[in-house]
Amino acid sequence: MSINNQSYVINPSLSVKERDDDVLIVLPHERKKLQASKQFIKVLKIIEKPIELASVEELGINNKVLQFLLGEKILVPERDVQYYQNGLINHPKDTIGKKIDIMKINSNTEFQGQFCFIGVPVSYENKGLNSPVHGTSQIRANIKLFDTLSSLDFQKEEEFIFDLNHSKSYVGSDVVPYDIGDIIYDSRSESINDVNNKVKFIVKKVSDHKLKPLVLGGDHTITYPVVSTLMERYKNLTIIHFDAHTDRYESRLRNIQGLTIGNVFSELMKEKNFHQLVQVGIREFDKKDHNSIDLEDRVTIHSANKIHMLKDVTSIFSSLDKNNPVYISFDVDVLDPAYAPEVAWPVIGGLHYHQVSSLISHLCSNFNIVGADFVEVCAGNRKPNLAALSAANLATLITLNQNKKIVEVTSSC
Repeated sequence: MSINNQSYVINPSLSVKERDDDVLIVLPHERKKLQASKQFIKVLKIIEKPIELASVEELGINNKVLQFLLGEKILVPERDVQYYQNGLINHPKDTIGKKIDIMKINSNTEFQGQFCFIGVPVSYENKGLNSPVHGTSQIRANIKLFDTLSSLDFQKEEEFIFDLNHSKSYVGSDVVPYDIGDIIYDSRSESINDVNNKVKFIVKKVSDHKLKPLVLGGDHTITYPVVSTLMERYKNLTIIHFDAHTDRYESRLRNIQGLTIGNVFSELMKEKNFHQLVQVGIREFDKKDHNSIDLEDRVTIHSANKIHMLKDVTSIFSSLDKNNPVYISFDVDVLDPAYAPEVAWPVIGGLHYHQVSSLISHLCSNFNIVGADFVEVCAGNRKPNLAALSAANLATLITLNQNKKIVEVTSSC
């Protein structure tokens, strides 16, 4: 459906207060306050009923005013209005790459399979220093590579990003990602199901426009709405799950909705489109749940101990079909606590950063990565936050290595 033929309505969370000389416009969930002239009241009366964009000029609203209404999310698509009831997206100060507006994504023709960062700063079970609710902002603050690149106009292929650690360089314009912002969660009025619906909506919107979601959590429950949405799009999606824990428990930590950080992959395995799960870095002691799902032939576990014993860690992926799309879900506690102490559930004996870096680089070089998430980074009480720094570096690695124009760096570098 063309954007001009869609029906638009006033954002349901909008409030307006008339003052002596102007009007105060408030969108509380976006933490946004705007000033406008008294003429804005007349505009509101014009748009108080659903309208199509093609007809707004006939109603007396010029293009400048229309762009203001859309850009500030005062007008939203009627079919999507449920997602705006408690707010949908905030744009944080630490934007990664190029900021895009959810309202303007339909008209953008630049998208050609780049990654799009989506923040989901939620935690339903852990509080305080053990809560990953601030993990999104912590990771964002440590991804600095694209700060200046996003503002540059790359016209020459001579402008590169150099990765001296891996002896590679990249054409700058090909690897700058997009950033749609952070999904809003109002814990007073929204449930995990409400947030999951928002995540599914955003992921579908991003995927529909040839972008690949790179999601920053938040806790591990966010993987469920992302992957379940992508499983509807991609046949035979292979999930590569980096974690100290299997997260396939059916009877623990159960809440009303049934989805927890401990059973997210059990829930995904129930989906009709589930194909394959590869779990990397597992090293916990576990009592087998009596009601675990019996799909072990479609689940492969590569323990931390096994990986430590390998000379070539990337050999664990040798049996995977390279024609199948891959999704990477990365719980930062897969790393040993020496590398990532800021986690809620640390387990000693974890993977080293360079092992994980090699595994992710191999996946990106040999498979079609259609999405990824980084989760369970906690606030901690030290600076720098090593878990956030590790996640940020690995997210950057994924963003860079999905580019086809990789050039080996010469020895002079």
